[in-house]
Amino acid sequence: MEIQAIVLEVGHIVFIACIMTELKSNMEGYLHKWAGYTKGYRWKYFILSEGRLSYCKRRSRLFQVSLKLEGARINFDPNNFDNTFVVANEMIKLFLKAKNQTDRQQWVDSIGLIIKQLNSDKLEESATEKMISNLVYKFAAVEETKRIIQKYYKEQQEDILEIQKTLSTASEAAIMAKVQSLYEKVKVQHVSTKVALKAAINFYDVTKKNKGLMSHDVINSEKELLSQEQQDIEELEQRQLDTERESNAYTAESPNAFEETSSESSDDFYDANEDAKFEVKTPCSKESLSRSALQAQDRCKKLVEMEANSSSSNKESEDELKVTDLLTEPTEQAQVVSIKSRRMFQSDVCPAATSLAKKPQRRSRIPDKPDLSLNLWKIIKQNWGKSLFSIKLPVNINEPLSMLQRLTEEYQYSDILDTAAGKSDSCEQLSYVAAFVVSCYGTTSFRTTKPFNPLLGETYEWDRTDDLGWRCVSEQVCHRPRTSAQFCESKNWVCYQEFSVDDTSSYTSIKFEPKGDTHLKFPATGNHYVWGRVKATAHNIFFGKLWIDHYGKLEIMNHKTGEKCFLKFEQYKYCIQSEGKQVTGRVFNIKGEAAWTLNGTWDKKLEAENVAGEPFNQKKHVLWSAKFPPKEAEKYYNFSEFACQMNEIEDGVAPTDSRNRPDQRLMEETHWDEATMKKFWLEDRQRKIRKQREVEKEHAEKEGKSWPEYEPVWFKKKLDPVTNSLMYFYKGGYWECKENKDWTICPNIFRVGSYLLLLPIHHEYEAILLLGRQLGAHANGVVASLT
Repeated sequence: MEIQAIVLEVGHIVFIACIMTELKSNMEGYLHKWAGYTKGYRWKYFILSEGRLSYCKRRSRLFQVSLKLEGARINFDPNNFDNTFVVANEMIKLFLKAKNQTDRQQWVDSIGLIIKQLNSDKLEESATEKMISNLVYKFAAVEETKRIIQKYYKEQQEDILEIQKTLSTASEAAIMAKVQSLYEKVKVQHVSTKVALKAAINFYDVTKKNKGLMSHDVINSEKELLSQEQQDIEELEQRQLDTERESNAYTAESPNAFEETSSESSDDFYDANEDAKFEVKTPCSKESLSRSALQAQDRCKKLVEMEANSSSSNKESEDELKVTDLLTEPTEQAQVVSIKSRRMFQSDVCPAATSLAKKPQRRSRIPDKPDLSLNLWKIIKQNWGKSLFSIKLPVNINEPLSMLQRLTEEYQYSDILDTAAGKSDSCEQLSYVAAFVVSCYGTTSFRTTKPFNPLLGETYEWDRTDDLGWRCVSEQVCHRPRTSAQFCESKNWVCYQEFSVDDTSSYTSIKFEPKGDTHLKFPATGNHYVWGRVKATAHNIFFGKLWIDHYGKLEIMNHKTGEKCFLKFEQYKYCIQSEGKQVTGRVFNIKGEAAWTLNGTWDKKLEAENVAGEPFNQKKHVLWSAKFPPKEAEKYYNFSEFACQMNEIEDGVAPTDSRNRPDQRLMEETHWDEATMKKFWLEDRQRKIRKQREVEKEHAEKEGKSWPEYEPVWFKKKLDPVTNSLMYFYKGGYWECKENKDWTICPNIFRVGSYLLLLPIHHEYEAILLLGRQLGAHANGVVASLT
């Protein structure tokens, strides 16, 4: 057994010494292939050969599809145990499922290594990059060799002690048997040591061969950088001379130019008149330019000397000094000089410009959505009677925004609230508040896609204080019923709300009944408005064009003054010729008299007319007018520019932010199938956590113990003194955590693993690959240490 173990280790060393060039290029077998939501996974016979992955129905059939692996990618989640993985190139994307974890690992390893080999062959690496890659590769073999030799040395020390003990106590036959055993062992060790030394010598030869090549490449790179710097310095010197000549000529032609001012303004410019000669400030001084030029010249001389010395690099000590110098000091100096030469105008012409914070550049659109169809009727029919929010639906009916983001989108017309804050007449202010309420429904006229249901604990923040003057934070605070809480603040107003919705399905439509109140405060006047929401119906959910109708009555009340506004959203009637979407309303003062009348539609505009006072001569004026997206927005979910910016990646947001949700991000990036799989995974995980909490609560109740309910991070449920009902209120602390970059309080709700090709270490071959990747990440450090 001992000899077998040694032979196995020798085999590993020989395998390493082969430099890992032989890949498993041929593999075949059955895999499940995703065929769509109607068919699910189907068995296909796959063959991996000659850089292609081909499949057919049966082994004897002709291949249906052949996927080129050059430039392709392979993704899988090591935390998922459903044995799925994805292989895709620019034209084809295959969603595959293996029999078990071992089978998936074999396919992923083989396909991944071939992709890596094909891509590496395609890339045109520089001589230095090839050299570093080869050194890293050889270094892995030497590391393994070192470990094996150290192990053999330790075993030989133990064998010597054992021989000494055997010679003093054992019989002649026992001694001969022991000697024979040691002979076999040493024989095997001799073979393995020979292979190991060969690998070490090979590594030494490669390192020595590439030293001069690396020095030559680095020197050429430094020369190009210095040449560019020298050119920049000469241009700056010439510009300085031209500026000085112009200023001297101007001073010589009109030495008393500033004395020709009028008597009225002489006091204002008295300091300027004292000295007609003035000095023009240039981007940088001549001394600093000269100093930079001298430094560049010194470095050029040093590189020339190093290049001359590197041509005769037979002495190892000289080579070591040159390569180390090139990898450290000159590179750092080059960065400093380059920064100085390219940023002079920004820092010297306008020093205050660097301290001014620039507004973030936001995007104006997102990628076009794929043209993929979906049989929604089959999914609804299988889940008849269930809530739409509890059915596992693919992302085809979604848009890449969450419900939290849709709630935040209501502040697209926040300028109405800013206008309302400036109104001294409370009834007129109430009419503008009504216009803002109506504007919240405007986007549903051209956007009928469903937002993502937020996970419990999911958040969304948007700070638009730089341009719109408000910032908002939202959180999914409850799972059953699904409830969202939001808090938005501006210097002119504060708005907070709680939102949940019930839905019922029929054969042709889905009805929604929103619940929850919205509060709006104006600190300047103390006015406090509260309102709810009207019902909605989504028509033609299976056949025809989907459209949404809002209908019902809505009351907006000022709890400070008692003034009210009643709005009525007219329901569309098929039997009566009507345009639909009509909104009418009236604003009543403290006495109960009508002060303003409102009229319009919830998709276009709302007009107001003052009907109080005599004589009656007030004309109608528009309170709100909708902004429609461009025609090309049909390609990307009919998003307005405001909506396109909502899911844009931003630094510093909480880890629970909707921007970090993987399925929503994949959908925006047009990876719909992967997004659907990830969406199902997240939803299943949330259901399991909820059921686990329910079981634990049930056990606690049986034992007579109290079980704590789920507590949101940023909101707390308490009694609303205005409406005398329970509501989630913002606790504060979010923006402080963001400023301190401390999100330890946030739960981990998006733990889904990596989409990169991560190979678990199941055997030595993968361990060596992993070591090579780790060494590759620190290639510069490895090369410096080797030289």
